[in-house]
Parts: sequence; C-alpha cells; structure tokens
Amino acid sequence: MKKKIICGLALLFTLVPGLALSSSAIARPAEDYTWVGPTGDPLPFESFQDAEEFLASSEVARSKTRREGVNKYKKVVLDNDGVWANSIFRWENVVRRPGLVDSLSMASRHFRDSYESEVAAYKINEILGLNNIPPTVYREIEGRSGSVQLWMEKATKEVDRRKKGTKPPDVTSWNRQSNDMRVFDNLINNIDRNQSNILIDKDWNLWLIDHTRSFAMDESLPTPEKVSRCSRSLYNALKQMDEDLVRETLGSLLRVAEVDAFFVRRAMLIELLEDQVAEVGESKVFYD
Repeated sequence: MKKKIICGLALLFTLVPGLALSSSAIARPAEDYTWVGPTGDPLPFESFQDAEEFLASSEVARSKTRREGVNKYKKVVLDNDGVWANSIFRWENVVRRPGLVDSLSMASRHFRDSYESEVAAYKINEILGLNNIPPTVYREIEGRSGSVQLWMEKATKEVDRRKKGTKPPDVTSWNRQSNDMRVFDNLINNIDRNQSNILIDKDWNLWLIDHTRSFAMDESLPTPEKVSRCSRSLYNALKQMDEDLVRETLGSLLRVAEVDAFFVRRAMLIELLEDQVAEVGESKVFYD
C-alpha cells in the first residue's frame, strides 16, 4: 500500500422537524469516500483500512494540546513518507464507581469516559456497516496510550449549521442518517451526543465523533424515546450480529460486564423496533 495521509472527521446531526421521509435510502459504502488533506487535496486511501494503517504507523510530525468541553486532546500532524494528515489523539480514561453521581456521570450509573470507548464505537460502527465514524485506531503517542482518529477537513459542525440556518438539500437522506445515528447511540449507550460532535461534509454526509462517554454497563437504553425508524440494513445487522466476533473485537477495550450490557441493549433495541412494527407497520419503521 502506498504510504498515505488522512484527515479525521467529527460529525453531529439531528432530525429536521416536520419533514417527511420517502421510501428510498442513500448508503455510503466504506470504500466510496474521498478523504482530503490539510490543503484540500485528495489523500491516497482506497479504504478505511488503508487509513487505519496510516494512523497506526505514521510518524508524529508535531502536536498541540487543545480543549473542547471537559477533556483535553491533542491535534496531531502525522507524516508517512511525505504524506501528511491531521488527526485527533485522546487519552482520557475515567471510570466512575457504580452509584456515584456527579456533574459528569449523572446520566449514567456506571459512567465511563475513555479513549477505549472511542475505538470500540468505531469497531461496532464498522461491524454494523454504518461507516460514518472517521477511521480510528489505538496507539501510543508521546508515552501515552490513546485513540487516534482522522481529522475531517472542511467539515461543518451541526451547531454551526444551525446558527447559519442552512437547510440540507436532501431531507430524506438527512433524516435517515439521523434515525440510524439514534439507534447507534442507544446501542453503545452514548450519553454525550450533541451538536458539536456531529460533522457535515461538503456532500452532506453526516459523520459522528467523540464517543468517549459510551459503553458504560447500564442495562437500559439512554434515549429510547428517540428511536422510531431505522434503515432495514441496520436492523438486519443488529439481528444478525455475531456475538463471538463482537466479544472478541471488544474484549481488549471493554470490561466483560460492559460487553454483556451491550448485548442487553441490543436485545432491547430489536424488541423496541419490532414492537413499533407491530403497532404501525413495517413500512413506517424500516426503509431500504
């Protein structure tokens, strides 16, 4: 593989109220996305896996510590044989004791804020075929263990889109991506989805970032009231998920109880969607 560079992307999106969904779906294959570098030029990645290899093996050219929200992170410039890309490095790793409640953990009885969850979210997103999280890997940088994620250049945060009042050109695609995001967030117990951690690229693809506050061992859905529809492909992926594969994939990142809770939430999501099908009909819940 030619040595490469890529940019990490973060994305937050929400359903546009009052707009109907149509019957067609728009999917973005994992191999069908062109990443660009800091200068806007295309990067030579042919797949997400190529980008993962770049993130894991490239040299750190320079880094700068930043803060957004509660936690610090580093914006890291990676260099692989003259191919440059920005990335984001997170090293936070906090787990709260069961029952402890404070300003951070009040939304979860078993609060987790960890770079391990960032990597786990990417892997589950890939298994489900969503492919809307920028490539993310585990690695050490400057003596710290953490997650490295490609930085998405020229992307707009959802909070900024709302401030400008810009409307998505394809409302059906926007709403469907939003619905699938909500299913995904409930599955991984993401208690921190907000308008600053969803990005929108120039083609109005929605990208999700910052999943450090996910995967705590709560055996309940954080926002089941937000789950009403999802793509048929996502529903099928939930139903057909290989438990052995997932346990092997997450085993080095999460605790056994957290993986067990993940499968409890998966079963609850499937039941919730099937109950909705029974109530309003399959065509009003799933789209192809």
